Amino acid sequence: MITEINKAWSWKGFNATEIIRTNDFGNVVFKTDKNEYWRICPEEISCEKVAESEIEFNLLSTNSEFIEDWEMTNLVAKSLLMIF
Repeated sequence: MITEINKAWSWKGFNATEIIRTNDFGNVVFKTDKNEYWRICPEEISCEKVAESEIEFNLLSTNSEFIEDWEMTNLVAKSLLMIF
């Protein structure tokens, strides 16, 4: 996956080195060789830096807005309503 990320998104100026986490909707958080943390959101066709360091990413990971967006709580709830 790292190779594909670097092929598709390296024009943004990073070299991905490690996958940190993924979710069921295809979002990926990865770390770069500069210890930055980036997030790919396929549904938005975007790749954005989310943290400058591990400390900053750990803080972000406790942010309720980030958690809700990462877990896609609203989309999951809507999906469940459509199923039932």
